Amino acid sequence: MQATEPHQLDPLQLMMATSGIVRVVLLGLIVASFAVWVIWLLKTLQVMRLRSLNHEFEREAEAVVNAQDLISLALRYEAAPAHA
Repeated sequence: MQATEPHQLDPLQLMMATSGIVRVVLLGLIVASFAVWVIWLLKTLQVMRLRSLNHEFEREAEAVVNAQDLISLALRYEAAPAHA
């Protein structure tokens, strides 16, 4: 009896051996995955920036003594979530 070699499952060779529609679907999945990672990174950076801006606003708001100063501070920090 002859020993058989186990099948090698090389992802690139499997992809190259598929039909055109399967390649299109795989390419679409790769593009969508890349888009999700880019969106995740951008949103993480946005949240970090807003958190920092909010902390600055709160730090300065602690020293405010009257309403007019608080209003002008809020206008300076319009992008901060806590300014409203």
